[in-house]
Amino acid sequence: GRLTGTEGERRATAYVAAYLESLGLQPAGDDGTFFHEFEFVSDVQLGDNNALSLGDKEFAVDEQWRPVFFSKEGAVPATEVVWGGYGIVAPAEEKQEEYDSYVHLDVQDKWVMVLRHMPGDVAPERRQHLARYSGARYKAMVARDRGAKGLIFVSGPHSQFRERLMPLELDGSLGAGSLSVITVADEVAQ
Repeated sequence: GRLTGTEGERRATAYVAAYLESLGLQPAGDDGTFFHEFEFVSDVQLGDNNALSLGDKEFAVDEQWRPVFFSKEGAVPATEVVWGGYGIVAPAEEKQEEYDSYVHLDVQDKWVMVLRHMPGDVAPERRQHLARYSGARYKAMVARDRGAKGLIFVSGPHSQFRERLMPLELDGSLGAGSLSVITVADEVAQ
């Protein structure tokens, strides 16, 4: 429960090491200690060369748009953008109908623009069903599997999100995706 690298973490691990030693356990860590150092990702930051443009118009990174943490890196050639609603594909289940934002869309080699999360005006049972298919990574996987070049998340005019853009933060998984994924402010989406 201590943030890695803080004084509290150092004291807590020293306490645990001292306790293990008091039990008569032998250290098997680095250099004969109870500790084993390793590298890990604790934060994400924007790189130096992020750019988004439409014709001659350049959009301000971290204000009007930003890459999503798990986005594929690298340049993406300009291409058509297709509106994909919520970008949800949820199979029919007992008492729940199928939901397919892509049913009549051709997204092959195009960017798909979708709303974040799921519709807000659905019954609790429907919300529970759609929740499994409404995560950002899942929506990216669905777009990728349908041949999209990239995915654009937008909050939308009726959104209850405080932040216009998705935060640039770890989501519990370290793997980068195989699709370019960005988030844009509503005025950019328009």
